[in-house]
Amino acid sequence: MTSSIKILIVDDDAPTRLAIRKALNGVKIEIQEASSGFDALSLALAHDYAVILLDVRMPDMDGREVCARLRSTPRTAKTPVVLLTAALVAAEDALSGYAEGATDYLIKPISGQLLRAKIQVLLRLHIQQESLRKAIEAADRAKAEAERASLARSKFLMAVSHDLRQPVQSLVLAQAMLRRRKDNPDFVAKALDIMDSALTGLNGLLSGVIDLSQFDAGVVTPHMGAVDVTQLLARLSREYSIAAADKGLRLALFRGPARQVRADPVLLERMIRNLIENSLRYTKRGGVLLAVRRRSERLTIEVIDSGVGIPEQQQELIFEEFYRLGGPAGERAQGLGLGLSVVARLARLIGAEIKVTSRVGRGSRFSILLPFDERTRRAPYPQTAEQRCILLIEDNAALRAGLVTMVEGWGYGVLAADTGESAFDLFTEARADIDAIVTDYNLGPGQTGPVVAHRIREHAGRAIPTLIMTGDTNPARIADAQANGFEMLHKPIGAEELRRKLASLVNGESASRADVAM
Repeated sequence: MTSSIKILIVDDDAPTRLAIRKALNGVKIEIQEASSGFDALSLALAHDYAVILLDVRMPDMDGREVCARLRSTPRTAKTPVVLLTAALVAAEDALSGYAEGATDYLIKPISGQLLRAKIQVLLRLHIQQESLRKAIEAADRAKAEAERASLARSKFLMAVSHDLRQPVQSLVLAQAMLRRRKDNPDFVAKALDIMDSALTGLNGLLSGVIDLSQFDAGVVTPHMGAVDVTQLLARLSREYSIAAADKGLRLALFRGPARQVRADPVLLERMIRNLIENSLRYTKRGGVLLAVRRRSERLTIEVIDSGVGIPEQQQELIFEEFYRLGGPAGERAQGLGLGLSVVARLARLIGAEIKVTSRVGRGSRFSILLPFDERTRRAPYPQTAEQRCILLIEDNAALRAGLVTMVEGWGYGVLAADTGESAFDLFTEARADIDAIVTDYNLGPGQTGPVVAHRIREHAGRAIPTLIMTGDTNPARIADAQANGFEMLHKPIGAEELRRKLASLVNGESASRADVAM
């Protein structure tokens, strides 16, 4: 028996409660007391008892009524209740007590030896019942897991049988082309391209199968250590920028302060790769942004895209095995739908949290939240002697990507944000390294560029040079911007005009026309 086993003594007579407590001295139980029926019912709603010893005659509510109420409550419906009485129990009284749900009777004055014997028997029954309950729960869990595994196997076989057909069919056709036209270089080249694509698809399918088998076998073990997230994202950005460019997309990187987290470097890199590849697959225009930000005591690695978005009702399902978003048949045939489920499994292994926010038609944000490594360095935003940092706030993804490309081409470092809140987070990361703020006037519902800029300037304790871009020519807004010391340009804004304004904002340098690109 363990100290977590509790019994409840209910009697309005304090000496009786004390006598029972003394009689049970040495029994490994926790004893609680109640002096009234109402107190007993209140305690029974808050605690689980192995036995309740209940006096029959109490002033506010007699024991039989308390027993009946205990039996009507699910939590105490099966708790053994021993009624305590000061007189011999007539047969009809005993039957009445049993009808109300009593388990047994004890006559006062209570024999300590008899009390201990009854309690020991009831405690053994309690332990046996608890063991049986836990065994049933374990069996139910095992059954549910077996059903889940059976369903997963069925989905796996369906997915494999479907997805293997396309690359195998392509290989069959390519082989036929080579046999019939092997003397034609153009046909040979085309057949080899088809075979290369098919083999790439097969390799991806086999990798997914291997991943699944390794997870199920429990052979994936994390080796935790300090990981420089800034360097990791920079390397992956360079690698995937080629694939992004091939699709007409831009892959951008927010180079924030150097950050380290505690994780398995190989598994963390695999998670980020899967998220990048997923974003590139479902993004047709715009691009993908990699970023690392501080969120309280954790670091957030973000993969943000301007892709198709995910319906709210599917945002939890995408992390299940073999689940794929609806879309063109060509997209649905790519992979087994394991990429995000692998991310979720790896997150559990390294102690990370995965979050997704998305809007259909606008894009998605996948976040990996990890604890800081204690030795994290808080290096400032990297700048050369000539480089200045611009905080750019624009809620339109395509326009934001174009502005970032152009402003970076002029030699500035750029922190790009799509909302006022994310802009403030970026400013907090870069601290005093912001040289100018460039913001659209309207940033979505309830947000304006001047309000966000004012908040950032107030937090910085200095008047950071700020440029407001707007298509609104309302005189009141122009006057308000000037009153706050903001510069303003009206859309459409020419590249030369913007560059001159930025130069004057940060240090008054003249801008050369030679390398302006729009």
